[in-house]
Amino acid sequence: MLKGFIVIFTALISYFLFKRKFTKLQNIGIVFVILGLLFVGSSNIHSYNPKCKRITKLNINVLIYLVAPFPLLGNSLVILGQLFLAGMFVYEEKILKEYDVNKIR
Repeated sequence: MLKGFIVIFTALISYFLFKRKFTKLQNIGIVFVILGLLFVGSSNIHSYNPKCKRITKLNINVLIYLVAPFPLLGNSLVILGQLFLAGMFVYEEKILKEYDVNKIR
């Protein structure tokens, strides 16, 4: 759900490291990604109910709460992972621009 953060982090790292300028349409797209991620992340945190302890076959949400009791921690770890992945993408781009690399056949 929160893997879209890679778009934001890659754009920010590219902007600050490479001084890349984005078009108006790209900036609008980044804003829409941010809004979508805010909705998804907040719904995950606000739907958490720590009082759910009983497992029934009819209520699947109870099982989810027992498996993932700390949604804020989970969201934070996903976002941190996306930050590292965005750094890797930007670093790969830098290397590929510096060196003449043949295409893989």
